[in-house]
Amino acid sequence: MRAARQLGRHLAGCFQVSDNPEGAHLHFSPDEVVVVESVEDWVDRILKFLLHPEQANPFRERVSQRALAEHTWDHRAAEFVELAARALAESRGGAGTQIW
Repeated sequence: MRAARQLGRHLAGCFQVSDNPEGAHLHFSPDEVVVVESVEDWVDRILKFLLHPEQANPFRERVSQRALAEHTWDHRAAEFVELAARALAESRGGAGTQIW
């Protein structure tokens, strides 16, 4: 559920500073989500972007565009259908991926 909430925020154009590089960069690049390594770095980055909010705008725009292009429920549904079709085909001895 956490990932769904984060993707929802990205779709809404929110800016993110994350302390989880593996999670943040699982679906997004460093020019879309700011990642920090320590509490001190997190505080420094938050203060920087609070003082200069215009510097967050490119991150907002890129992450929102990427989320819309690759991470909507339609994308997840298509992935699910593809996985289900493959599993069904394998259970039938690899007789193709058409499920009907």
